[in-house]
Amino acid sequence: MDFLMNAEDVVIVHSVLKGINFIMDHKKIAVSVICSTYNQCGYIEKAIKSIVSQKTTFPFELIIHDDASDDGTTAIIREYQEKYPSIIKAIVEVENTYSRGIDVFTSLIKNTAKGKDGWSLLFRHSYIWNKPF
Repeated sequence: MDFLMNAEDVVIVHSVLKGINFIMDHKKIAVSVICSTYNQCGYIEKAIKSIVSQKTTFPFELIIHDDASDDGTTAIIREYQEKYPSIIKAIVEVENTYSRGIDVFTSLIKNTAKGKDGWSLLFRHSYIWNKPF
């Protein structure tokens, strides 16, 4: 199944992406999209493509946290980071943080995300935004 995002999620994301236009500053990142993944080489490319293809009037970033994947996921993330260096920031772990009980989302939101006024969207590796908003 390619599309795992439910209709409520799509409406919320669409509202956030459209609604943030009035508070944006073109020089600063308006929204941080945060995706954490582990061994999802079958899904991550479509997820990344669906995010970077969004048509917006404001700058956004995609922060991808790879939790020490060993199936090729990291290579795909690096490939897209090279294609979209102004959008994609990759954080690649050498040791799995989930298995050690580390909360990476809180750290990513507090220390890495640059979304204006704290605007951040958590995006699962298997979500696909199937059309640009």
